[in-house]
Amino acid sequence: MFSYRHAFHAGSPADVLKHAVLLHVADYLQRKEAPLLAVDTHAGAGAYSLRSDWARQGGESRQGVLHLLHWLGQGDNTRKAPALIRDYADVLKAFDAEVWERLRQDDPSLKPGADLTFYPGSPALLARLLARRPADRLRLFELHRNEAVALAEWTTTSPLPVHRQAMQAGDGFEGLISLLPPPERRALVVMDPSYEDKADYDRVIRSLRDALRRFATGVFVIWHPVLQRLDAQQLPERLQRLGRPWLHARMAVGQRRERGLVASGVFVINPPYTLEPALREALPVLSQVMQQDSQGSWELDVGG
Repeated sequence: MFSYRHAFHAGSPADVLKHAVLLHVADYLQRKEAPLLAVDTHAGAGAYSLRSDWARQGGESRQGVLHLLHWLGQGDNTRKAPALIRDYADVLKAFDAEVWERLRQDDPSLKPGADLTFYPGSPALLARLLARRPADRLRLFELHRNEAVALAEWTTTSPLPVHRQAMQAGDGFEGLISLLPPPERRALVVMDPSYEDKADYDRVIRSLRDALRRFATGVFVIWHPVLQRLDAQQLPERLQRLGRPWLHARMAVGQRRERGLVASGVFVINPPYTLEPALREALPVLSQVMQQDSQGSWELDVGG
């Protein structure tokens, strides 16, 4: 079993990009009345404390979400910020407040800090949105044993009723195929493996090829690191060749650092038409605010 734990990277610049995109896509899909199935193939622990030893060891939230929220709190930056950034920040603050409220029911002496403490992973973000509607469902997969235990614990606090939420400690690539096509006939899939196992690059392509064969109209959000490795560099081109409309957003916050990624991307298959203009407005701001060495940059391409 590989050593990857997402708590090391919770709230990183890569998380900011991935989750801001995910929230926009999920919100758009919920504008239609028809029920929606959301699937997270690599769900992690569900949610994270930025005060945990793991998160402090990585420290990536300080350059990521915490830095962004501090910037939003200065002057009239919140008012001027693009809607995609404001919406993301509002969800984070609401989630943090809800967790604190739940904790203070057991210990009223607890007091929230000045900074964000609890960060929602993709499962927690999706659960909050899906809870707004009575027929939407969430399916979660996590292969890492320790992460799966934490995820199961998180589901006990999820706002979704048990009959609308299910998690499985297993392979999300294989689990996804078993769910398609969904009875709802609408699906949002998040696929963000750690890529610690280099076979993940090929497995992403094989899984998506099979998924699109079964359900060509699903919306698929694929996160990936931007690295010098050949398989990492080739992944976006391979995704483009799957033959569906696509959008590819990439953001770099610097050229190098001792720990953590300086660049990552989100590839969306069958993206909503609102996503491109939202990102063209938000990406320049995100890359500039979180840049580490005056080398922040962004790219956005669409096709298919």
